Amino acid sequence: MKEPRFYGVLFWSNLDGMQNTIDAAYIYDMKRISLIVMSVFYLGAGINHFWHTAFYEEIMPSWLPWHTTLVIISGVAEAVLGLLLLFTSTRRIAAWLIIVLLIAVFPANIQMMFNYARESNPKLWIAIVRLPIQILLIWWAYGFTKDGVLKTNNCNS
Repeated sequence: MKEPRFYGVLFWSNLDGMQNTIDAAYIYDMKRISLIVMSVFYLGAGINHFWHTAFYEEIMPSWLPWHTTLVIISGVAEAVLGLLLLFTSTRRIAAWLIIVLLIAVFPANIQMMFNYARESNPKLWIAIVRLPIQILLIWWAYGFTKDGVLKTNNCNS
């Protein structure tokens, strides 16, 4: 039977002859993939603000001024922050700013839900589901706010 190997706070051991492996390198790879997916997601969402500006203008709360300008600013912010996630030196601030951005655009998601309800839009369910998804997106971004996340792959081989 093999002795348990220590990988930071992660380990594997033999359990009745079967290996129960939690490999630190695998965790690192999953975080790296998650980061790349998040980056592409925000880059794409930002670019989408330019392709479908009218859609975003329609879901802006009426009490906000300069709808087109705000849609463009938020699109640029999403795209730039998505790119900044990729660099170790800017990753933490980008993740924090994504959290701020998600909070800032939350009223537009609420407005979208109200608009769809008033119009009896069959996509109302999407607008409703989108609200708790914002919390998941904030949690996802928060995972990259900690110092040292994905700086190096410190795995024992």
